[in-house]
Amino acid sequence: MPDLALEEQEFVQQAVGQIPPCAACSCTELPVQLGMGFDQDKKLLLAALMTGEFLLEARESQDLKNLLASDQDFTPQAAYNIVNATRGNQARLDYHHQDSSQPIWILRPSWNRERWYVKCYIDCHTDLVYFVSFHRSEERSL
Repeated sequence: MPDLALEEQEFVQQAVGQIPPCAACSCTELPVQLGMGFDQDKKLLLAALMTGEFLLEARESQDLKNLLASDQDFTPQAAYNIVNATRGNQARLDYHHQDSSQPIWILRPSWNRERWYVKCYIDCHTDLVYFVSFHRSEERSL
């Protein structure tokens, strides 16, 4: 890591030691977006929605919980508008329940006078964007 300052190298080495092994491959590599924050990840999410280069994670109740997978009237453009409307205080980083090494974003924006719930992540090894949930929030009041 020649272009990182010594303190940054120490931080990265410490962080690697704290990352649990990936459930899929048992690696302990740093996630692609570690330290990038929501503003940087938001750009990746928007680019994926704009180009259509995103994946949908299979889940129970997919037809209700992920409108990108089920609702023909709900387009990636609408999803783009909703993610674009998300402010930093409406986004929280958590970890995927099936892989504790995978950071996952929980977005709770308001758009078009409705609250939304979006759960998505950028795969820690490939930079692929996955949408797990994309639906109107069950907490509807603004």
